[in-house]
Amino acid sequence: MDVVFALVLWRVFSRLPKPETMDLSEDALIAFWESTQADLEMIIVGVLLVIFYWIQNNRLFGYLERTDTRHTAISLVQIFALLFFLYTNNLGIQFNGNTGSLLLQSISLALVGVLALWGWLYACKAGLVTRDLENEDRAQTTNSVTIELYSALITIPFAFAGGTIWTLSWLIYPVGRWLFRRARKSA
Repeated sequence: MDVVFALVLWRVFSRLPKPETMDLSEDALIAFWESTQADLEMIIVGVLLVIFYWIQNNRLFGYLERTDTRHTAISLVQIFALLFFLYTNNLGIQFNGNTGSLLLQSISLALVGVLALWGWLYACKAGLVTRDLENEDRAQTTNSVTIELYSALITIPFAFAGGTIWTLSWLIYPVGRWLFRRARKSA
């Protein structure tokens, strides 16, 4: 799975727009930024989200002691959802962040989140996770995966507000994690 995440990350990153000239003047840089802003937003969001989901995936798989056919199937479908996100991210770049492409990106990452949560819950129920994992750690991990899923779901209506608003809506994820950690510390 790490190979797929790495390839997706590389592919999203490789879509960075390239300047037509190596003019590094302030005017040229501003013109480049203005002409590629929508593409850069899509790429930056894509790179960050793939990194977040990759970290989550490694955390979840780090708790596994073993796997079985059902868990493997869930993980494979999650990889297809991640590849679908790569496709939708490309659509976002190709169609300048139109509503449909933004909506599909949010839906594809929500699907990645649903499958991550389903795989995690199944692994816990089926006894696939390490026995040393405390119940509190299981609950914290479940909450963390749930926050990532909810973050993707929350961005769906923002797709109708345009690319910049949709991009900013992804900030709900770090805010949600911060609120979760704060609530956990006060509990």
